[in-house]
Amino acid sequence: MCLGPSSTLHAYEDELLRYIFELRECGMAVSSKLVIIKAASLSRAFREKEALSQYHCVRRFFIQHGLVRRMCTHVSQWDPRELEVVAAEFMQLVRHMVSDPSRDQDYIINMDQSPIPFTLDRLRTLELVGSSTVHIGKSTCDTKRATSAITITASGKKLTPILVFKGEPGGRIATRDFATYPCGCMYVCQKSAWMDEVVMLQWVERVLKP
Repeated sequence: MCLGPSSTLHAYEDELLRYIFELRECGMAVSSKLVIIKAASLSRAFREKEALSQYHCVRRFFIQHGLVRRMCTHVSQWDPRELEVVAAEFMQLVRHMVSDPSRDQDYIINMDQSPIPFTLDRLRTLELVGSSTVHIGKSTCDTKRATSAITITASGKKLTPILVFKGEPGGRIATRDFATYPCGCMYVCQKSAWMDEVVMLQWVERVLKP
């Protein structure tokens, strides 16, 4: 029986498996997306495939080699001394990427996203010695928050920050309130105040595109 054509990743299987198992030996989670990115860096033919075709190709690779997605059953803390070698290798890789003359440092960016609660309720307070009950008032909006994303390039440029609020993209907050906010920041609405793919693409379109 004909076995059909070889996979696009056939010539890179050993390197992909080594990449996966090296990450797993360090206790790092490996996702399909990570493997797709690694495969795209190895094979031009794979890189030129559509996103869905890439996913199916990697999925067949997993099945062929007995790899499945599993939920975590054990979480352990790393001793910093165990990560010295891994951290040193990562820093060496970053330095190589930044110093590579073929790369524009303005387009090597690092973005950090942080939740910003609307209220910061304290759990400790001054009280008289011997008090059996210590009461602290709590705001009704203590669970409401926005998401802030701050970005810097390898060349040292600080890019326009973004604040994501909970709401509809075309709702009252976006159409009325944003106009009253200070300049120098990008404001958007998302139904859960998350920095999702749509919001990220809006930021790229507005900040990175010339």
